[in-house]
Amino acid sequence: QTLRVGDGGRLHPKMPPIPVALVEPGRYFVLRGDTRLDGAEAKQGDYFCITWGFYLDSISARITRLLTRSRFDYNPKFVNTMGYGPAITEPVSFVMERKMLLGIKQRAEAAYQRRVVNQN
Repeated sequence: QTLRVGDGGRLHPKMPPIPVALVEPGRYFVLRGDTRLDGAEAKQGDYFCITWGFYLDSISARITRLLTRSRFDYNPKFVNTMGYGPAITEPVSFVMERKMLLGIKQRAEAAYQRRVVNQN
């Protein structure tokens, strides 16, 4: 809720954080990780890069849409394609992101209902 550029967002407690690249509170934030930029000892030509953005689109006074977009880039060697590409990363990301978005939806709707009840 108080993210700043350079803070880290974790996909899993045991994974390293992905740095926040852009943020405008109440509007959007973008995570961007790139093994070529983090000081890791990557082999020449080996890399993995992810960009994941979260955007709030105000539809009306009572409705806001949350949009997410992600992009993966990696050295297209066979081993990387199998580990990072369509075979594993994309299906796992889809399942994880869907579950995350459903959880956010549930919490947002519950918070809205609590506000409505408290106003009455």
